[in-house]
Amino acid sequence: MINNLVNEMLSYEQLTLKIAFLEKESKFNNFFLKKMYDIMPSPMFYKNKDGVYEHCNDAFSKLILGIPKEAIIGKTLYDLGHVIPKENADIYYEKDRELFLTAKEQFYEGKVKCSDGITRDYHFYKSSFVMDNEIIGLVGLMLDVSDYKKALLDLDEKNRLLNDLSITDS
Repeated sequence: MINNLVNEMLSYEQLTLKIAFLEKESKFNNFFLKKMYDIMPSPMFYKNKDGVYEHCNDAFSKLILGIPKEAIIGKTLYDLGHVIPKENADIYYEKDRELFLTAKEQFYEGKVKCSDGITRDYHFYKSSFVMDNEIIGLVGLMLDVSDYKKALLDLDEKNRLLNDLSITDS
């Protein structure tokens, strides 16, 4: 009987140590992921299935909206009307709704007026966030393609000028 009690206490102690280790590992992983998320130079965000921002990185809060993360978290697109124009919010809302209804990935391009007042071209990469076969939210990443698009326009203009020169030389 005493041996059984000692064995149970040892099992309990081992279980307690495992739980403590898993809690510490979970805390580390959570901190690590948040840090990685925040240092990403591209704007990123996570919304729950109600369209409420649960997390965003520094690039999203500073470069895109120009407000602190704390003013974004817990809000929807329409709660942020002072920094997200309604016409943009309507587009984002419809796109997000698709991801809340069907688990899939999404890509689209749009113009975004950033916090510095400059309108830039962005590629939006979004995906339904699924756990245990249930859509619980979405994750999104924005890639600034303004310089790329400008370079393409410049290249088109140079090609047009070259074509004009070759036609006049003939």
